[in-house]
Amino acid sequence: MSSFMSPKSESNGQASTFTDENGQVFFWNEMKKLWVTEAGMSYDPVTQIYTDLESGKVYDPQKMEWVHPKKPKAPKVEKEGLIKTSTKRKKAEWFDAEETQISAVYVSNLPKTITIEKFINLMKKCGLLKQCEKTEKPKVKLYTDENGKFKGDGLAHYLAPESVDLALQILDEEEFEGSKIKVELAKFEMKGKFDKTKKKKGMNKKEKIAAKKSKNKLLGWGGMGLTSGAEDVKSKRARYEKVVVFSNCFTVEEVARDPTIILKVQDELRTACSGFGNPKKVNMFDGHPNGVCSVAFNSAEDADRAIDGLDKRLFRGRTLQVKRWDGVTDYRIEETQAEIENRDSAWKEWLEDDDENDD
Repeated sequence: MSSFMSPKSESNGQASTFTDENGQVFFWNEMKKLWVTEAGMSYDPVTQIYTDLESGKVYDPQKMEWVHPKKPKAPKVEKEGLIKTSTKRKKAEWFDAEETQISAVYVSNLPKTITIEKFINLMKKCGLLKQCEKTEKPKVKLYTDENGKFKGDGLAHYLAPESVDLALQILDEEEFEGSKIKVELAKFEMKGKFDKTKKKKGMNKKEKIAAKKSKNKLLGWGGMGLTSGAEDVKSKRARYEKVVVFSNCFTVEEVARDPTIILKVQDELRTACSGFGNPKKVNMFDGHPNGVCSVAFNSAEDADRAIDGLDKRLFRGRTLQVKRWDGVTDYRIEETQAEIENRDSAWKEWLEDDDENDD
C-alpha cells in the first residue's frame, strides 16, 4: 500500500465493513472499538491515523512511511501545599558574611620581632586555632609587603566563635614584646570582580565528615563546654583535666605574718582565671613550700586556655608555673601541733586587731 486516503463507508453507518479508495477492506472490532484488517492494521476515523497493531507504528502520509508515534508530553501536576522553587543556580559573586559566622580576628600593631610561631602561641591563649585541611597546620597569616617585609598585622582563624569573643576581650590593647596590639573582628571585603576559576576547590562529602569529626574531637563534648550536645565516649575528657595547679603564688612566711593573704590570693587568682573560663573553685595550700594553689574550671577546655595564657605570667610580683593536675598528687601539707597553734594564734591576733580598728 503506497498511500492512504480517508476511507468511505459503503453502508449507512450500521454496516460492519467499509473499503477505502485503495480497495482495502476494514472490519469493525466490537471489543477494541476500532476498524481493523485481517493483516492486523487499524484505522481511527476521528484522528484519521492508520496503525500497525503488531509493531505499534503509525503511517505518516507526508513521509509516506511507517514511523513510531511520538509520545505526548505529560502535563506537570503540582502537588497541593508545595511551593514551586526555581532550580536555576545563582550566579557566583561576592557576598558579605554575617558577624556571627566570622571565626577570625585581625591583629594589628604587632612588633617587628614577631614570628609565625610566636603569633600562634599568642593567639592560642584564647582557644583552639582552626587547622588547614591539607597541611593540618594552624590557619594563621602574617602580612608582608611587596619586598617580603613584615607589615605589622596578621590574621588568625579560630575553631569556635567563643574564642573570637575571648580574644577581643583579653588580647585587645595587650602589651606584647613592647607593642600594644589591636585585636578586632576580621572583615573580608570585595576586591575586584569575582573570578570563580580562582576559587579554592571545596571538600568532598568524605572530607567534610572527617573534618567535622576532627573538630568535635578538638572541641570536646558540647563545643568548648558552652553548649549542650550528645556525649561522645571517645572524646570525653577526664574530670581531673578541669583542674589547674598554680605554683609560686605565695610564700609560707608571708602567710604566717599576715593570714589575710589567703583571701587576697584566692580573690586575685579567681580574677586572673575568669578571663579564660569559669573558675568554679579556688584552693590555696597555705602550708606548701612551693606556694601552690589549684583552680577547678567548669570544663577541660577552659583549663586548656588558662594553662596557655597564665603560664610564665607575673602574679603578685612572682612568675607563675602553671600545669594541669595529674589526678594523683596531693598538695596538702600535714601540719605539726606547733604550726597549728602558731596559725591559730596569728588568726586570733588578726581578728583582735580588726575589732580594735572597728572600735
